[in-house]
Amino acid sequence: MSISDLCASIGTTLKFSGRNYAIWSQAFLTFLSSQGHDHNLVQTMANTQDPKYGAWRQSNCAVKTWLLNSFKPKIVAFVGLISTTKEIGIINEFHEL
Repeated sequence: MSISDLCASIGTTLKFSGRNYAIWSQAFLTFLSSQGHDHNLVQTMANTQDPKYGAWRQSNCAVKTWLLNSFKPKIVAFVGLISTTKEIGIINEFHEL
């Protein structure tokens, strides 16, 4: 595994606690954009028959993993069972926790 692969698997090392939204969101969104996955925060794909569904699902799972790995445990407990990154609503809601 290369260093760039390792960095991509980790995401940001800054953990979102509910009180550090400004700095965490900047770090996370910068990382997400660098990986070309920022569209997952606003996009869903319900049609499993769509030819693009497999690629979307893979991308969504990667983003969800990065999100969950960048949260403190109390945040993970709150959102861990949500299936899409858009449903997690990280950009608009979590800074109020």
